[in-house]
Amino acid sequence: MQLTTRFVYKERIENSVWPMFFKLMGRTIFNAPNVLPTEQRVALFEKYLMESDQLADEAVKELFKSGSNHKDSFRLMHEVLENGSSHLEGIPESFRILMERSYHNPDWLDRKQLESGAAVCRRLGGWAMTILGDMALLGGYANPDITKPLIFTGALKGDSTFDRVSETSQFWYDVTRAKGLEIGAQGFKSAIKVRLMHAIVRQRLMHHPKWDSKSWGVPINSADAVATNVAFSMIMILGAKMLGFHLPDKDIDAVLHLWKYIGYLMGDEIDWLPVTAEEGLQSLLLIMLSNRNEPDEESKNLARDYLDNFKPRVSITEFDQYSKQLFDHIKHRAYARYLIPFDIYKKLEVPSSGLTWLVIPLVQTPAIFALDRLRTVVPGMTKKMEEYGAKEQEKVIRDRMGERQASYIPK
Repeated sequence: MQLTTRFVYKERIENSVWPMFFKLMGRTIFNAPNVLPTEQRVALFEKYLMESDQLADEAVKELFKSGSNHKDSFRLMHEVLENGSSHLEGIPESFRILMERSYHNPDWLDRKQLESGAAVCRRLGGWAMTILGDMALLGGYANPDITKPLIFTGALKGDSTFDRVSETSQFWYDVTRAKGLEIGAQGFKSAIKVRLMHAIVRQRLMHHPKWDSKSWGVPINSADAVATNVAFSMIMILGAKMLGFHLPDKDIDAVLHLWKYIGYLMGDEIDWLPVTAEEGLQSLLLIMLSNRNEPDEESKNLARDYLDNFKPRVSITEFDQYSKQLFDHIKHRAYARYLIPFDIYKKLEVPSSGLTWLVIPLVQTPAIFALDRLRTVVPGMTKKMEEYGAKEQEKVIRDRMGERQASYIPK
């Protein structure tokens, strides 16, 4: 019995060219020949479309129960996130349990591996954020089902697109800093905050008269949550490879371990999350084929809004600033064309990049490849690249968040 009409993996897998492409990519780029997802993984993914983070849902229901002062509820939520729950009275039991589980280190957690994964993310510098925006996020707009909650709440329309992307960038920045996921650190708190905010939006949409679970699944469901996690991890890894970075298995495993722990803090189905490149490719293939990837007009508008937000926002009379912003806009259009699979890119109907995208494979990718290979033989260069990359990422956050940037970023 089909749980929701949006799950189309079984009908798409028969005629798709993607399994053959993934097999080729697995053998040549990742040393991962087995890219077809297991029947169990497929069945669980379909089941998760109709499920959500029950503990967070219960915590939010208790926090914002009928008759409560929502301002006080938000104040309590933020105070617990900042200072813990042990010294406070009147905290809903489900919220207390959620926080206590977050403070608990799961048996599989390796904090050294966690720090290694975060260091790899920092080493990729601004390219990591480019991949996440111009490949994962923009390419994801081809799936109108996963964007439905954002469309219903208006979170990605018009100018608010840039705000939403900036907040996501801030979250990614928080969780990839050195020791950012130590208990009580900024990344640790950011992951739990996003978990609770997702539950708040989910509860609101579950009561929306126009929400159609049979067609779209539960809003911000468990399947879409793991798909987002895989986008932050495996799509970033794939994009980095496409740009010329050398990521051996140990680096890939570390990045996946990092995002498994982040998924744990966010209430994701952690047993489903990939821990090796092979499982990562299986997950990507399943996620890609589980959806029709036929963007509707709203999805196309989201894609155009995303790229339009990089257009120059100053007059040409301010030539230095104007030229910088114009170059940034051209750059994002070029990366979108290069990184997103062409059939999906065409369906999004975003403005053409012309031939500017050819600069990436012809010039930039060989340069990155040479530099990253040099890193492996020059003592201390890996650490230097990590430090430089972290500064690049900090600059992106400053530019995007402006006055709203986290106070702990050095001034």
